[in-house]
Amino acid sequence: MMAPAKLTAYFPALVHIHIPGHWCPQPSWFIEAFLGSKLEHIAVGFADSMQTGDTDSHLCSNRPCQWTDGLYHLFAASSSSLTTMTISTPSFRSGSLVSSIERITTVTFRHIDFNRNPDLLDELVGPFATLSVTGLRFDGCSGVPPTLARWFEDSEQSHQFFPALKELEVSPLYAFAEWGDFNDLDIGYENIWQPEEQREFEENCKRRGIDAVFDWDFFTWD
Repeated sequence: MMAPAKLTAYFPALVHIHIPGHWCPQPSWFIEAFLGSKLEHIAVGFADSMQTGDTDSHLCSNRPCQWTDGLYHLFAASSSSLTTMTISTPSFRSGSLVSSIERITTVTFRHIDFNRNPDLLDELVGPFATLSVTGLRFDGCSGVPPTLARWFEDSEQSHQFFPALKELEVSPLYAFAEWGDFNDLDIGYENIWQPEEQREFEENCKRRGIDAVFDWDFFTWD
């Protein structure tokens, strides 16, 4: 591993970095390596979609794991310049980073499996809901749940969430072509949207002037 003090010296124009989901240097490494950095985009997690379903165990030399503390210092160092980020690990928690991600305009969630944890949407996406994010993308995520729609309902309270959002992309989304109960259908998917939920979600996004692109996979009943 490159000595921390040399990182910014060797890459003075560095604006993008990808932190692997299984890699866990100590917080002091992040502090020294990125002091004074002006990163514009940070990606955290796995580049390979096959790995995101893993338990995300880190290759820690220190116990307990200080991954979250290290990421805090990484984001804090570039809080004035950071505008975009990509998250491709369910272990990432942005709640403690709110003060460092206030300038974020675009956030992408990539290859996240939302089927495994019913609270994962709130834990991963929730901290961004009150920020001035203009672009929100779910790329190759599995089981994005219907609870996503509650942030875009046509109500005064919901307009407080993602108040500046202009673009929303979700691919894929799973829905029934007609009303049904997925518990009676062995198709290997969870978090399937009902037709009414799908239509209302699309209509609410349109009312709010959001340019929304949804890649729906429909299931039909024989």
